[in-house]
Amino acid sequence: MVFNKYLTERELLSDLMTSEKELSNLYNDALTKSCSPLLKQTLSQCFFNTLDIQSSIHHANNIRGWNNARKTTEKDISNIVRHFKYKKYY
Repeated sequence: MVFNKYLTERELLSDLMTSEKELSNLYNDALTKSCSPLLKQTLSQCFFNTLDIQSSIHHANNIRGWNNARKTTEKDISNIVRHFKYKKYY
């Protein structure tokens, strides 16, 4: 990993979130392939730890006003449903 000492706090939080999302995907994949109950338990704990960390990062972004989330309207949902309902997958 290349460390840039000039990354902003916002960029660092974004990078952390991306890394935690990737880790949770990897743990999830390992969980589905694991046969050992003890290993599944360990991987589950690691997986849930990444979700807790993602929540903390999300909270850190929220208190800084950096999350661009907005409430979804019924019209937005209808548009998305319509888009995928009529989309052809080949």
